[in-house]
Amino acid sequence: MKRPGSDRLASADGDNARVTRIAELATGFAIGELSEDELGELHGFLTDPATGANTARIAWSTLGTITDLRAGTGRAMQEAIRLRLREENDGGFAERVRRRLGLSRPRLQPITAPEVRHRRRRLLMPVAGLALLIGLGLGYLMLNPHVPPAVVTEVVGRASLGARVLSPGVQVDLRPSVVVPIVLSAGSHLRLVWGDGSSANITGPASILPQPAALSLVQGAITADTAAGFTVGLPDGRLIATAGARILAEVENGASTVALDRGTAALDDRQLTPGTALDAGHLDQAYQLIATQPAPNDPAVAGVGRWRLSGTLTWVSARSGLAITCDTERGDVLLALAPGRLAVADRRGRTQAAIPGPPLAERPMLLQAGGGRLRLTIGDAILYDDQVTVRGLRLSPSEGGELASSSFVTGPGR
Repeated sequence: MKRPGSDRLASADGDNARVTRIAELATGFAIGELSEDELGELHGFLTDPATGANTARIAWSTLGTITDLRAGTGRAMQEAIRLRLREENDGGFAERVRRRLGLSRPRLQPITAPEVRHRRRRLLMPVAGLALLIGLGLGYLMLNPHVPPAVVTEVVGRASLGARVLSPGVQVDLRPSVVVPIVLSAGSHLRLVWGDGSSANITGPASILPQPAALSLVQGAITADTAAGFTVGLPDGRLIATAGARILAEVENGASTVALDRGTAALDDRQLTPGTALDAGHLDQAYQLIATQPAPNDPAVAGVGRWRLSGTLTWVSARSGLAITCDTERGDVLLALAPGRLAVADRRGRTQAAIPGPPLAERPMLLQAGGGRLRLTIGDAILYDDQVTVRGLRLSPSEGGELASSSFVTGPGR
């Protein structure tokens, strides 16, 4: 059975048409004027597995705008504006305002009144005119809210906003009715600056939804410096920072890791301590946030939720080697590296794998752990990947083997 709204999601207009339609349906819902078919269409958008979460954000923002507007405008003024707009019949703009303010149905009808003195009529016209101007002004603000855009200041690799490829200087519209996700490919980098001076460095692969003084992080890693209050929406919570903070966040497979480098921030109600990191699934297990430092021979990783050991593998001869021993809850994992090959010994037995390329050539290496997973990547090839929790780590070079320019980093990726 076709889900209501699926045809619209597949329309040629793409995301912009979908966002506009969701905003229209949310507006109609807020003022109680959706038909049964339109309610079904909105329900279809919200329950779609692929876009339901984004639909909910758009609808919530629209509902908030309608609620704030109607809460600040008295019922008598609303009815006066409706009547005046209906009498003026000023064309397309008034019709759009009527739809946004819920004026599509008559609510007040002109009535025959006793003839009044000219002085009273002269007073009535300015009042009605003022009501009309207020209504048109409110409608214009709803249709065109003033939200300063964010600006792309740096791009490395590929980043796109819908079908548009981003480059330095591009302005990103943050109005709820036009917000579109920014997508970064693997290894790409983008810097985004908000109107208040807050900025975020995003590392791909990533998908973010920028908003006023906020962003939603669906996948990827960010480092944000806040000039005012700033919020990062995560799949499993909200990271809320005050002005002058530096916050970090990473989302991988729907699981979040956050950290506070300086300032004040909280993950929902859990206050963060500067210099610590926290996995959203283990709020009681904060650990030290280590930036970049040379990798020691025996870095203490006990109690560390997420870490990365990186550097460049170098060899001086075919007999050179580097053994990495990981202490896990399932026993030791031995990763024995040598020119052109990798030997693995773990709970599953012993295996070997070839390292692509010339045996003695230098190659970048990344060993990372987090979320109960250990992964070894050499160049672009993932050579080891298993579900284990690492409790200790030891490096043993031999015959001139070395992990040059090494670093050991904990917390969110950056």
